[in-house]
Amino acid sequence: MWRLQDKQGSATNFHPFGEDVLVNMSVWVDIESLYNTVYRSAHIEIMAKRKQWFEILREAYSVLWWIPVGTFPTMGKAQEKLELLRMKGSSLEAFTFKDAFTEPDHSAVGDSWRLVISMIVA
Repeated sequence: MWRLQDKQGSATNFHPFGEDVLVNMSVWVDIESLYNTVYRSAHIEIMAKRKQWFEILREAYSVLWWIPVGTFPTMGKAQEKLELLRMKGSSLEAFTFKDAFTEPDHSAVGDSWRLVISMIVA
């Protein structure tokens, strides 16, 4: 639904973790859509080669969280969510594919939600 990119359309010009680290952030309708794109499409070939191109990180490098429809994630929020995941593990506030949390109950607040994934690679 949305992908982090600059005004020229580049998604590789953001370096909040240092010049040698890339950030990828996107918004999805739901976990299933994201999972199918990452693990059940031609994208799987790219994921398989990731170890050839990037340094292996020893701590969490990918985080998911829910945002209300009509809002967009910020780089600051992505850093905050990744740090929360690293410090406390998966929760509704910040989680992984392995320990995914479903969309919050929006009936109480009247909002629909979208899934954000933010990933760093070094």
